[in-house]
Amino acid sequence: MNRIYIFIFFVVLYLLLEYYVFQAARFATLGAQTAVRKWLSYCYWVWVFLPVIGGFFLIRLGSATYPGLRVFITSFFFINFIAKFFVALLLFGDDLRRFVSYIAQFFESKQQGRVPGRSEFMNKAALLAGAIPLAGFSFGIISGAHDYRVRRRVIYSPNLPKVFDGIRVVQISDIHTGSFFNKTAVKGGVDLINQQKADLVLFTGDLVNNQSDEAKPYLDIFSKIKSPLGVHSIMG
Repeated sequence: MNRIYIFIFFVVLYLLLEYYVFQAARFATLGAQTAVRKWLSYCYWVWVFLPVIGGFFLIRLGSATYPGLRVFITSFFFINFIAKFFVALLLFGDDLRRFVSYIAQFFESKQQGRVPGRSEFMNKAALLAGAIPLAGFSFGIISGAHDYRVRRRVIYSPNLPKVFDGIRVVQISDIHTGSFFNKTAVKGGVDLINQQKADLVLFTGDLVNNQSDEAKPYLDIFSKIKSPLGVHSIMG
């Protein structure tokens, strides 16, 4: 039950933020036809409510039941929230300017003045500021989950026994199997590991995101990793 209350609290904050940013989106489309503006508004709010609906179903069904869906919804919400936060930050600065200008008008004329309009430049700058992290995070999550790279390091240690001279160790870090969505790409990563001809393979840190079950769909793929001294792992 506590999870429901926490979820509702964050949803309310999220929707308030989205409504604030929506004003900037409406302002940016003032020159468009009415039908186009309505269509864009529908698309905007569908985009907004997708993670809310998904989060509700996850709470009802249990996030462990659909780990892939949980990762997708969490990532979607995080990206959306960060992008809109940058938009709101700039919009708030412009609204603060408008408020100060309004107060100045009031004291100068001793009567209620007109609230200054929103700056078109700041409105566009705010939307652009939100679009950059939105595109960047989206690209990073989609491409970064399977972007495997080999970084080679030669380690010297005077305290290491001679028997370890020349040993080749492959260390695999931050796997986060719960974030995978492409088994073919994961197989490519395993092939890349085996190509290194390692004497010892170590999985270090964050093999999963939250639940150990996240690794189960990939056990048959990871079992293809071979080395003379074995393959060892920690959960992280």
